[in-house]
Amino acid sequence: MEIDSKKLIPYGRQMIVSVTGTQLMDSDRSFLETVRPGGVILFSENVDRECQLNRLISDIKTAAGQDTFIAVDFEGGLVNRFRKIIGDVPAMGDHEDLVAFGRESGHLLGRFGVDVNFAPVVDLNRGNSRNGLLGRTLGQDANTVIERAAAYLEGLESTGIVGCLKHYPGLGPTTPDSHFDLPVLSEIAPEDEQPFRELARPNRWVMMAHVKIAGYQGISTYSQPLLSRLKSFHSGALVSDDLGMKALPNVPLHEKVERTLSVGMDYALVRLRG
Repeated sequence: MEIDSKKLIPYGRQMIVSVTGTQLMDSDRSFLETVRPGGVILFSENVDRECQLNRLISDIKTAAGQDTFIAVDFEGGLVNRFRKIIGDVPAMGDHEDLVAFGRESGHLLGRFGVDVNFAPVVDLNRGNSRNGLLGRTLGQDANTVIERAAAYLEGLESTGIVGCLKHYPGLGPTTPDSHFDLPVLSEIAPEDEQPFRELARPNRWVMMAHVKIAGYQGISTYSQPLLSRLKSFHSGALVSDDLGMKALPNVPLHEKVERTLSVGMDYALVRLRG
């Protein structure tokens, strides 16, 4: 994926990007100073020790701006970016008291300097092992997912951490995994969309999946009609899934960002590699 920092400058405050390693590399510092992204997302390769993480975040904010927010995917289970500091954490769906888990997660994330958590997953478990959601879902039916996700968000948000519902409009029925190719939906099933509709709040985010949906031209990420549908019931922030995923055509990053933001997305998320 071609990356031209200067062509990204107009979109900087609406971008959420990654950095490389446990220390801020000169190339990352230059990118942050040039593009001035609105947020930076942490991954496991950014985390070693708590003091190191504090220094990294301090350096990120010095380069990108003190108002730059810090985001992460922290679900527990397989998706635990802080494993080197806190060890293993059971998957969200394995916790009986999700209010308590949400609250504990929020206190932990606040301690680490995180502002936004890209969780919970509210895709339904459709018994599909090839969509990248194995071990990450909260139930097989909408009512169970809504109840469990609401409990988690109650705890998380009580600590001041922003939560994010993902992945709209629901990847449960799809294959393949959007990290590797473009999933396809024959329709947006009401049950798959229901958790997003019932849990949407102005202070919560929603993450848009990369998926091709029958009846919607092109890919969801670039679909104005789909964004309009989502905005009909959600007034909070909207963020794309990682624009570096192979579900999207391999074109220069500034073109992906421009298309994503032009249809009404609030933030374009991209994990920068190399």
